[in-house]
Amino acid sequence: MRPNFTHHYHPAPHHPTPPHPTTPHPTTPHSSSPHSSSPPFIQPPLTPPHTTPSPPIHPAPFHPTPFHPTPFHPTPFHPTPFHPTPFHSTQPTPLLPTPLLLTPPPLTPPVPKLTQVCSF
Repeated sequence: MRPNFTHHYHPAPHHPTPPHPTTPHPTTPHSSSPHSSSPPFIQPPLTPPHTTPSPPIHPAPFHPTPFHPTPFHPTPFHPTPFHPTPFHSTQPTPLLPTPLLLTPPPLTPPVPKLTQVCSF
């Protein structure tokens, strides 16, 4: 939001700055000047801050743990006995034919057996 300068704005009166005499400064030759005889300045490489070298690391000798495999004891296989699901048919059971032995005998008189005596 801009300040509102419409009310009671009084700019500061202008006071001219008095002139200051300038003193001449001696000019130093720049390294990039073609008339200078000194070689151009080369930035030295940045070196890391001095640190004390750490002592050499002597790792502990490696002793591998001998491998003792766990003996394998296979779980004996006990198959689940097979119990077949009984078949429940949704079809109605057909009526079995009545056996012939249970039918009543015919009402005709029995035929007498002929006993023929052969005399030769």
